[in-house]
Amino acid sequence: MFEGKTLIAAGDSHTFGQYLNDNIAETCHERSWVKKLEVLGKFDKSINLSRPGGSNDRIFRVLHEHVERNYRAIKNSVVIIALTDPIRFELPSLERTYFAKDNSNYDHKSYVINAVNISNLSSCEDSTVAPQFLDTYYKHFYVEKYTFKMLNQKIIAFSSLLNRLGVEYYFTDFLSNNTFFNNPQYMGMRFPFLRIFENRGDNVMNAVKIAGFKVGNDIDTESHCNHLDHDGNQFIAECFLRDIKRWREL
Repeated sequence: MFEGKTLIAAGDSHTFGQYLNDNIAETCHERSWVKKLEVLGKFDKSINLSRPGGSNDRIFRVLHEHVERNYRAIKNSVVIIALTDPIRFELPSLERTYFAKDNSNYDHKSYVINAVNISNLSSCEDSTVAPQFLDTYYKHFYVEKYTFKMLNQKIIAFSSLLNRLGVEYYFTDFLSNNTFFNNPQYMGMRFPFLRIFENRGDNVMNAVKIAGFKVGNDIDTESHCNHLDHDGNQFIAECFLRDIKRWREL
């Protein structure tokens, strides 16, 4: 179906393919729905730009950087933007160590990937800058309505860029329920959105659990793993391919 095309995806750990104690990029990618969609859709190859703990800030940044580096060939790609919890964000770190005990959430030396929520503060050392900043930020500055508004503006801007470059692309939402995608059109634009259940507004992870698939925590309650195994990721890939075919027929 997609012979000669490259599948490019960016998201958080659910797109990375993390499961239980495995966070190795190669083995996680083999487990991921990205790799399984590559096989189902007969893509030439897949590129997984995801990162455990990744924020929407990071997702759009790394995708934009990839497009910048490869804009002459990007037309031969299909891009899937797998959005995550909007409470996460990314800040320049000036090479400081914000999360001394959470190295898995580092990305580039100039960035620190998301403060996921207030509970993360308990894992930080007292001498780090992050706890004081994040405590103030979440208590006094975080507003969900504003955050979604800014996220939706990024969606519009990135959609316009990919449309201008003639790139086939799709959005999906793994950890939040952005009602922005329930609008048939916005300023005359349509946004292709992949779902698990066609007539429900559940995010991907909630929908997959409703469908009966288990996450790591169901197998090992001490793991605190909210990720899917091979079967769950295969199910996501099959649902996404179904929706891609539908969008292509419109």
